[in-house]
Amino acid sequence: MVVEVGSRLRGEFIRRLSLRGRRSVWEPAYLYFQQERERAILALLGRHGFNPMTNTKVLEIGCGSGAVLADFLRFGVPPSNAIGIDVDERRVADASERYPQLEFRHADAARMPFPDRSFDLVLAFTVFSSIPDPAHRSLVANEVLRVLRPGGAVLWYDFWINPINSETKALGIAEIRRLFGREPTEARRITLAPPIARLLAKRSWIACELLSKVLIFRTHWLALVRA
Repeated sequence: MVVEVGSRLRGEFIRRLSLRGRRSVWEPAYLYFQQERERAILALLGRHGFNPMTNTKVLEIGCGSGAVLADFLRFGVPPSNAIGIDVDERRVADASERYPQLEFRHADAARMPFPDRSFDLVLAFTVFSSIPDPAHRSLVANEVLRVLRPGGAVLWYDFWINPINSETKALGIAEIRRLFGREPTEARRITLAPPIARLLAKRSWIACELLSKVLIFRTHWLALVRA
């Protein structure tokens, strides 16, 4: 069963990597996603004591090509305080090549090679929706809590709805509660539905901003969960 789950995870992560490789800040919709999400993340972290981040130790699980973790260097995290892990060796190699100043490791988030209480912030960006088995999701969540320091937090960004991709499991606040055994400190829905953004961003940034105010068109939860 573990082998089967791992195989499915790797297949989904490889598929996502191939999609990410076609994305670029020159694409208006992708640029809109990035800027919208970055504003929301910085505001959330700032409200909860993560500014400045010069002493914050950050771990990203399911780091992929490393782009998310690299964003946190711009947010003030020193390269020596940032680590990314992924189950796919090719993704780890790609991330290491793109961002040689950062540390990336081939590791399973359900069995992390770190001591207890090692990190202040764990990033989980579209990771749990890629784990089909609830028991496996629980293993990963338990490991995340284990490596977090007291007062640390999980920064969660994941789908609550994704009708286009049957390989992912849309997850809501109830699943966050189940996995971590507590309410998020703060949670809000963000990210304009990609099909809408791809249609509108190249024509009207203002239209994207207006439609993103409509809650039903926001496809992801951004949440902070304290350890």
